[in-house]
Amino acid sequence: MRKVTVDHLGIIASTVCILHCALTPYLGLAVLPLLGLKHDLTHAILAGFVLAFALFSVIPNYLKHKDRSSLLIAVLGLTLVLTASFNGERLGEMWEIVLISVGNIIVIYTHNKNRKLCLWERSQPVSVAELNAISTHAAEHKSRESCCEKTITRKS
Repeated sequence: MRKVTVDHLGIIASTVCILHCALTPYLGLAVLPLLGLKHDLTHAILAGFVLAFALFSVIPNYLKHKDRSSLLIAVLGLTLVLTASFNGERLGEMWEIVLISVGNIIVIYTHNKNRKLCLWERSQPVSVAELNAISTHAAEHKSRESCCEKTITRKS
């Protein structure tokens, strides 16, 4: 069974955002009022999910991997999504859809890049020095041994 990560949830949120933007002009104007949702409120909620999942994924991965390009790419994608979400009426419907779609595609790319970095890291063998450091850390912090288990169980 595959583990669902913040990156998976971010990809789902960005995909839902793209679909909502693309389909709302055709279907949403009839369906949203029936559900009691306003178009602007739906944009704000979806943009909030996209932003939250990106922040909870990209920032920790940046701190761990020091991959500046992922951080910058995510900021670009989020800027496009948030600009279009909260300035859609000024931009016009066509530009709103284009900016949200491009921004979310960039955010999805960043989530996939983060997933690949994490998978690559887990596939790297653990050196003897790393194992000794982990053992020392675990011995010093017996109450926090679980934080070391993930590193010890990496595939070699």
